[in-house]
Amino acid sequence: MFTTDDIGTQTGPFFSLDIFREFFKPYYKELIDHAHDLGMHFWLHTRGNVKAFIPDLIEIGLDVLHPIQKYTMDEREIAREFGGQICFWAGMDVQRIIPYGTPEDVRREVRFLFDTYYRKEGRLILAGGNGFTAIGHCTLSMIYRARGLNRAWIIHPCTIIYRLITKPIL
Repeated sequence: MFTTDDIGTQTGPFFSLDIFREFFKPYYKELIDHAHDLGMHFWLHTRGNVKAFIPDLIEIGLDVLHPIQKYTMDEREIAREFGGQICFWAGMDVQRIIPYGTPEDVRREVRFLFDTYYRKEGRLILAGGNGFTAIGHCTLSMIYRARGLNRAWIIHPCTIIYRLITKPIL
């Protein structure tokens, strides 16, 4: 099950951790538990800096978090702190690199994402954000760079999955 609920801004959460815990967390838990009871994963898309909420999201069983939005959180810190506990759907930067970068910028970014989020046990999805409206030279550079990395599969021109799960999340 995939849902979207933007609860962060470029600089921090939309609301306090107390508000999250009182008004959001119980309902997310109910949805996540129901999805798990049906044998499904629960994926949450949320933009912005949601670092304060990640431990609670892990605690209630969130399977996939999308994205760790570039320029809002320290990606390496997030990956170090939470990488073995949740699957990250790491998105390419669609605000700066894809629209304004060079193919080399894109190749460097793909390498950075793999180096940052890769875990031997899996739990990584690499994607071009929410998708692109056009396939340009930067998008193609992203795809070709990812294909050059071990065991990457292209399932859509804008989505690349790299060992999402090597053992069940549930």
